[in-house]
Amino acid sequence: MRRDGRVEMRFETTGRKQVVRWVLSWMPDVKVLSPKSLRDRVCEKLEAGLRLQ
Repeated sequence: MRRDGRVEMRFETTGRKQVVRWVLSWMPDVKVLSPKSLRDRVCEKLEAGLRLQ
C-alpha cells in the first residue's frame, strides 16, 4: 500500500478477457498503468458502453 492509501498490483496472466472484465468492475476507482494494450482495451470497452447510452 502506498502512503496515500492507493494500492498498486502487479501480476501475470494468460487471460486478458477476464482481466478486462475485472478491471471494469472496479471503475471508476481503478487505473491501468500498463501494459498499454490492456489500458487500450479497457478504454475501448468503456467507450463502447457509452455509445450504447
